[in-house]
Amino acid sequence: MNNRFRKLLRDQLRKDGWKVNMVGSKSVGIDQIHDISHLSTSSKPNIILINAGVNDCKNGIDIPNIGSRFASLLDNLFNDVPGTTLIVSTLIPGTDPDVERYRAEVNRQYRALVSDRRARGQKIVLAEMDGVAGYFDTRVGTGDYFDETHPNDKGYTKMAAIWRKAINTAESEGKLIAPADALGIDDSGNNTCDIQYGNSDSTQRNTQSGSGWDDGIYVHWSSAQGVRHTISSTEETSFWFATIATRNGLDDIIQYGGTVAGGRSYSVYRNRGAATWDATPTTLTIPDACIARGVRWADMNGDGLDDFVCIAPGGELSVAINRGNFVFEYTGAGKYKTSEGYLQARIHLADIDGDGRFDYCAAHDNGDIQCWRNGGRSDTADLWQDMGIAFTGKNTGDLDGVRFSDINGDGRSDWLWLNDQGATEDDLLPTTNTTVVFQTEVEASSRQVNPRAAVHTYTINVWKNEGIGGSKLKSDGNRYCNMRGRSNGRQDYVWIFSNGKMHIYEALDSFADNPPYWGNNYVMFDLTGSRAMDRRDLHLADWDGDGACDIIYTNPDGGAVEVWMNRIKTTGDFNWEYIGNPSPELSCDQKRGVGINDLAVRFADLSGNGRPDYLCMEKDGRTKGYLHNSDGSFTLIPQFKKTDNFDRANYRWADVNGDGRADLIWTDDFKGDATVWTNQGMVQSGDSSFTWVNKGPSYNAPAQGHCLHFPDLDGNKRADMLFAEAVENSAQTWFNTCPNGSGDDADTLTSPALPSPP
Repeated sequence: MNNRFRKLLRDQLRKDGWKVNMVGSKSVGIDQIHDISHLSTSSKPNIILINAGVNDCKNGIDIPNIGSRFASLLDNLFNDVPGTTLIVSTLIPGTDPDVERYRAEVNRQYRALVSDRRARGQKIVLAEMDGVAGYFDTRVGTGDYFDETHPNDKGYTKMAAIWRKAINTAESEGKLIAPADALGIDDSGNNTCDIQYGNSDSTQRNTQSGSGWDDGIYVHWSSAQGVRHTISSTEETSFWFATIATRNGLDDIIQYGGTVAGGRSYSVYRNRGAATWDATPTTLTIPDACIARGVRWADMNGDGLDDFVCIAPGGELSVAINRGNFVFEYTGAGKYKTSEGYLQARIHLADIDGDGRFDYCAAHDNGDIQCWRNGGRSDTADLWQDMGIAFTGKNTGDLDGVRFSDINGDGRSDWLWLNDQGATEDDLLPTTNTTVVFQTEVEASSRQVNPRAAVHTYTINVWKNEGIGGSKLKSDGNRYCNMRGRSNGRQDYVWIFSNGKMHIYEALDSFADNPPYWGNNYVMFDLTGSRAMDRRDLHLADWDGDGACDIIYTNPDGGAVEVWMNRIKTTGDFNWEYIGNPSPELSCDQKRGVGINDLAVRFADLSGNGRPDYLCMEKDGRTKGYLHNSDGSFTLIPQFKKTDNFDRANYRWADVNGDGRADLIWTDDFKGDATVWTNQGMVQSGDSSFTWVNKGPSYNAPAQGHCLHFPDLDGNKRADMLFAEAVENSAQTWFNTCPNGSGDDADTLTSPALPSPP
């Protein structure tokens, strides 16, 4: 049954005094409906509505035999649900020439089939959608149609009226009986049920056609800065660039010293900014015997300082954590990662996923780069996730030229290849079909060596990276919240710029088959003239519980709150009212990470009172914070939820089962499937003030976890699953309905009265 007239018909039948549960599925043709009809018949409906054949006409599928194929479907339904009544519709008129070529013939066969079945005493009624010329105004836009085939709201209202007329005919002819009892079907319309893996709507809907803004494809340009530093040495030596001294993102110069008592010595020339380094180095001793070709410097724990890494000849990793102040400390006996079967020369360390922790990568013989994600949440890597092939070989030949560095400033390492003359090819993450060639810039050096000289002189040449673009994705700005205060909670789509400016796309009553999928769109909030705010620190949540989402800013240093109150419920427009630090007790001792989703502070209604609680999440997901009481006050909660040893960036909070309380979702960043812990309310469980039940994988996701959102787009109080493609930001949504189909529709009994059909 087409979902576009579903609610209109259901509301009218309920107004007529019927208890109605609508079950079923969407499909594309008669044969497909036949194949999945069990999704409807298992619920034992006493009336089955069938509207099928448009796609068969569109594609010219076996039109001479469509009646016999349809008859097979009817037999299947009668056999599966004894006593049911079938309501069969003819096809509505339209202007699509492919459909109109066959529509009259299909309708002729349908009418003959229904007439024959009625004469044989079967419980079947025709819903005549093509009986009176002019009933449907086939003009697109100004008439009853959205496009050449599909009605708009006016057209669906007329269809619902014909369905109602046919149902009333069946009732007057004594063809209706009470539905049989079916497991899980509840006439109360209760919408609370656990989601079951794979049981969201089997057919996803397109819900975004591509929106938002990015900063374009990366375009490289560099400016020569000349020789910026000179180092003299009595021996040939090795150099690295890494953030050693301070968490300022600037690379210090590290010079290999040699063996000393207690390990190996290194000279660190601190970066003072503007490509200037200290003339006199600080000596650093690492308690390790790693030779120079195995040494790497990389941030393995995501704290902003690069750690010491030794890659053994067999590919194993040992790590000494940089504690700051030039102190390095081994943890776990220094053993960090076992080998994946690749030797030292093939191993690269790179932050592939942009979470601030360097991952482990290996080059295949053909140049493909396979990576294992560093899933650590502390100084050790608690898990390594096989990411598969992160980069395909570029046919550059010599694998010794492969490097990784963040060229475009998005926090993720890009692939580079250096030839013998220092020219570089670059391939960016995410893949954007962009390749640039430029002179080596970061970590550029030239060496003047006379093997007979007593002193070797090394000059550091710098090319400043002036490239622009490629660092911001359209999907980075996606947010969803009920900004306009709809009574059913249906969420609007809000796109937030990196500087905090907000653009709203208003929710419509339903999603069309083709764009536009949203209503009016316009700038909703903009303080950029006086103040820019990082979008990672901006949250949308209903602060005061009035049914409309407000804007909340959390200071990244300490978590203090500012709120812009949404006054649409009282004034008819947003009319933002600023409240600075409304609750001074709110604070969070955690810092957000590098990625767009690695947030320390979240807001979600865990108690179910309509107000968002203040959640402070540690890196491993352990959550503490403040309960937001109904009177607006806050209560400190030492622990809402214990850790389950997953990384914080992949956690989401949303009401999965429709009980009014936010549940916890963890998305697999590569497989995509989402595990759910349902919120059982404020019942003490161990050290946690709330009780949680692990339901295991519950969302069957189509893509990587960081591409998933869990908004309520249909207003049934349950978290749907939305997949947003990163570059163009088109999106598909799988709607979260109760598996038995008995969940209530949003805004029940609010549809207008149906017209009287001819």
